Amino acid sequence: MVKILMIIFLMSGICFSQSFNDDTKLTVAQIAAKDSVNFFSQALNGLSALNDYKMPLDTLMQYLSSRIGAYITTVTDTTTLTAVHGIVLVNAASGGVELDLTAVASLQTGKRFIIKRIDSSSNSVTVDPNSSETIDDETLQTLNQYDCLEIFSDGSEWWIK
Repeated sequence: MVKILMIIFLMSGICFSQSFNDDTKLTVAQIAAKDSVNFFSQALNGLSALNDYKMPLDTLMQYLSSRIGAYITTVTDTTTLTAVHGIVLVNAASGGVELDLTAVASLQTGKRFIIKRIDSSSNSVTVDPNSSETIDDETLQTLNQYDCLEIFSDGSEWWIK
């Protein structure tokens, strides 16, 4: 019940230390620019009163991406994937693309990235884990034409689904 109410409130509008009203509507990009999000959720005790909670942005974005669809980004050059990324479309038509992963320990356990190459060029596309981390015990993953890679974190390393 709380999850449904949270989604309804988030879809109605989100505010950052401001009063909440139906005119307060922000895009995902505007939300992603903030460090944390104040949102409203019905109290667990069943009262009709609303309580104000503060949640880290990466937690909110991960919750939303796993419940109502992931944030989709298209990249054309080297990019570091963070908590706000979900589905990443990679277009390497103009040159090679490297996707650097944020340190797995800085993300929530269960964080997923779906990476889809959308071009047919011969340019390289690589997914590079942070420092000495690996993806399925490999230090680098390469995506060929139209390949798709879905990875998830167990809190200490990356695994291919």
